Amino acid sequence: MPKRKPSQRWRDRILERYQLFRASSEFKKLRARGLRILGRKKLVTTEEWWEAKHKKLWASADYGAFQSECRRAADMFGLADWIPEMACLLKGYSPDRRPFRPFFSGAVWPNVSVVTTCSDRLFQDWLLWEETSLNSPERPQPSITVVYRNGGKEDVLIAVPFPSKPSQQLTADRRPKSDKAYSLRVEFPPDFPPEGGAEVTRAALQCSRDLLRRLGYRVPHRLRGSKLPSQARTLRPNKPRLSQRESGDIAEDLYGEGSAQDPRKISRALKQRSRLKDMMEDLDRPESS
Repeated sequence: MPKRKPSQRWRDRILERYQLFRASSEFKKLRARGLRILGRKKLVTTEEWWEAKHKKLWASADYGAFQSECRRAADMFGLADWIPEMACLLKGYSPDRRPFRPFFSGAVWPNVSVVTTCSDRLFQDWLLWEETSLNSPERPQPSITVVYRNGGKEDVLIAVPFPSKPSQQLTADRRPKSDKAYSLRVEFPPDFPPEGGAEVTRAALQCSRDLLRRLGYRVPHRLRGSKLPSQARTLRPNKPRLSQRESGDIAEDLYGEGSAQDPRKISRALKQRSRLKDMMEDLDRPESS
């Protein structure tokens, strides 16, 4: 049998907590009270659940007190706030089964945030939009939250009812430098498996790099050192245009005598010059606030 991933073992652990809650006297008392408040003997179906949430009975003081008791039970068993409430009232509920699986998490679950200090609303809108694409069901965990930090204050960025693609393009002058675009923050509960932490962090870093690319930044697929900065004087990146002779001179400086007559070496030299100019444009671009 293949070894279970750390994230799967963590989900198993939360499911164990849920099973302990279901076997407890606390669960029986809460279920009885919840059904009594709703005036029901049978559990609520999935369709009734979503429809009834808008009715006055579910907004009553008695039901609010019931929800508070459910949250206390959630704290007691290390579950997310909504699990005891749904378990007590919803027919066929189990947090690891469809259609409830997307909501399956513990009270303390690894949290991944991108924290930006950029106040430009266009950049924030694009960050939210691209983050939503990364959080699609087709992609594996972790999901990402976008946070705006202004001094010592932080606000989670949300769009109501959901993010839409901005109508204005995100141009280079509206993007902060890549190393200032945002910071990545990964938080774990204290008893989260160490190997699971490595797994989540690796996935979060990959998501972060994908997010940068979606925002228009040039991000290499592998981080490698470059010889281009040391060849800056030879490649002459500050000259807007090169004559044919200058292109040949650069090729000879890089590849030796005779290279000025070799079209392939000249082409290779010009490509290196273009890459160096891209690097310098990223550094010279002013930072947006």
